[in-house]
Amino acid sequence: MAKSSPPASQSTSREENLTSSRLVFNPSKHDNQRNLSCRGDNPQLPDSVLEDTWVLDVLFPPELEVKINKPVPIFEGADVHLSCISRPHPQIV
Repeated sequence: MAKSSPPASQSTSREENLTSSRLVFNPSKHDNQRNLSCRGDNPQLPDSVLEDTWVLDVLFPPELEVKINKPVPIFEGADVHLSCISRPHPQIV
């Protein structure tokens, strides 16, 4: 079995005066258009907070929903109207 990455990690290099953080996650369609932010500061300096934010653009295949205008059972010869609703991202053009 493959070893999975931890969800978050941080490393610091005093020689380079650098701190690096890493986040691993698998976005879902529910994360589409949500914000992902990165924030850093130096506790020794007042007002040193910096933050950058990205809007996630998560692509996903269509979700389909079929609706029928008649309750079941459907009898032979009855008019039946079906609706097929598709919700993909990006939208189908």
